Amino acid sequence: MSVRVLHIVNKWIQGGLERFVEGVVRDCSVDGVEHSILSVCTDVPSDADCPKYGPLNDELGMASMLKGSRRLGPFLREHRFDAVHVHTQNSSGFLYCRIAERAGVPLRIVHSHSSSLGPGNRLVKGAAQGAIRALYSGSENVRLACSEAAGEHLFPGRDFKVVPNGVNIGEFRFNSQTRLEIRSSLGIAGDAMLVGCVGSMVTVKNHMRALSVFAELKREEPSAFLLILGDGELRGALEAEAARLGISGSVAMPGFVDDAHHWYSAMDVLLFPSLYEGLPIALVEAQCNGLPVVCSDTVTPEVGLLGSFRRLPLSAPDVEWVSALLASERDATGTAAATVSARGFDRRDMARMLLEIYGGEL
Repeated sequence: MSVRVLHIVNKWIQGGLERFVEGVVRDCSVDGVEHSILSVCTDVPSDADCPKYGPLNDELGMASMLKGSRRLGPFLREHRFDAVHVHTQNSSGFLYCRIAERAGVPLRIVHSHSSSLGPGNRLVKGAAQGAIRALYSGSENVRLACSEAAGEHLFPGRDFKVVPNGVNIGEFRFNSQTRLEIRSSLGIAGDAMLVGCVGSMVTVKNHMRALSVFAELKREEPSAFLLILGDGELRGALEAEAARLGISGSVAMPGFVDDAHHWYSAMDVLLFPSLYEGLPIALVEAQCNGLPVVCSDTVTPEVGLLGSFRRLPLSAPDVEWVSALLASERDATGTAAATVSARGFDRRDMARMLLEIYGGEL
């Protein structure tokens, strides 16, 4: 029996959600299960080994989502999928599942990847989410979430299943040789403190605050270095802010990297002051590598897998964040990976859960 699964996103921005989808395509591509990806509002610049479609409408925002949704029905009737797996941060998933139901798709999954609607126009966003949920929820027959907080955000009062954002445990284990090689390529001394940030350069990741905290850290540790992995619309603004703070010479922004598992080994601590999150896969990867994490208390505590995980309120002053960074100790033994696996974040476990839902076997 063959099962054709279509993964739907609103837009493809090369962030954690997109990496999750790529991981599902990779790990759940077994005999009898075929995957495709559709982005409603953008193309899909991904190396995922599957058919990719989109955009249905090449604009952004609520209007584009609604315009694109009108083209989703004909697309589904043309391609005939057995399941749609909607990966979303808002209630658009309910609308897409209603359209899929009308197009005859038997399995309809809404998967919540965030615990907040994000900054800006919260009243308008909240009203829109509530209206769409009231109009279209019920067409989904499976509700998934990356964390309890993400599930409660999108499915208040409804049952849902948490599917942890799993990682390749062996791939992200600490590697001392890789640590030396990457530090050498960046011109960073072996004993210098290297603070890492991982995430798309968008408002929610709060990289501006990371720069502010790092500038304060430089007062205590003049040789410290900041490494930001990711790219996005705020790159120019971040570069300008680093220059304004006088720290440009100690900040590296190599952009998106395909081998993040190597870069973690070079770091000493991960700084993650996000405005909100679901369950960020970067924090699972980092802890698998043995990295201590200092993050905002908007990040779900479920992702705290090691004793070195620390959450701070965004209202805390920079000096308090600096104290947490300086007090952190990385695990360079390679044993942290086993702890992460034991806590249920091995991607093989994630794959088994999803394949059971799809109707396939690992």
